Amino acid sequence: MQSKLFLTIFISTFLFSLNIFGNEPFSSDNAKWELISSENGIDMYERWVENEQKCKVRERSGKMTLNCSSAEVIDLISNAKKTHLWMSCVEKVNIIENTGTKWYVHTVFEYPWPLGKQDMVSEYSVKKIGDRTVIFINQASSKYPKQNNIKRLDSFVARWDIVDTGNNKLKVTFTTKSNTPPEYPTWAQDPIVRKLFLSNLRNFKKVLKESEIKQASL
Repeated sequence: MQSKLFLTIFISTFLFSLNIFGNEPFSSDNAKWELISSENGIDMYERWVENEQKCKVRERSGKMTLNCSSAEVIDLISNAKKTHLWMSCVEKVNIIENTGTKWYVHTVFEYPWPLGKQDMVSEYSVKKIGDRTVIFINQASSKYPKQNNIKRLDSFVARWDIVDTGNNKLKVTFTTKSNTPPEYPTWAQDPIVRKLFLSNLRNFKKVLKESEIKQASL
């Protein structure tokens, strides 16, 4: 398991004042969240917020309760060899650098039309405060050269919020936002992105559930 620690004065101050389940992870925008779906114990929310250029961009958030430990969740997120078990459309993934406090991952996707082949370089870092663990994911394109004929996803931020509620139960929230306005019409793009977002969370939950069952049988 790769367990990392990331600490800056800004993030520490931010986290101590954060209401993790208030769904306000990336912006002070007062736009309300809309519940898009609720199935298999997973609630998915969306809202439109403004980026720094005052353009509207989509923010998505998924919430679920898991019966496992924080260490198991962190391991599943940080272990590149396990990414394909839960993340859809992954062609390849590898850790390109590990500093001991952060790790950098290059992931290549083969998405359905109209999205096509895309890649991203992500910086991961972990912060733990009491019974809360937060995994930050930011773009780090400079860590890996762009490749021909592959679109680089380089304007995203994401975060896993993990709260230990006791009795081996966790409340987990995954939130992501791209700072780039939608490239395609929402009628074409939204159904695909929503499907992938929910599929990833369902698979994530399933992998941890199967691990729980396996451990119980030992």
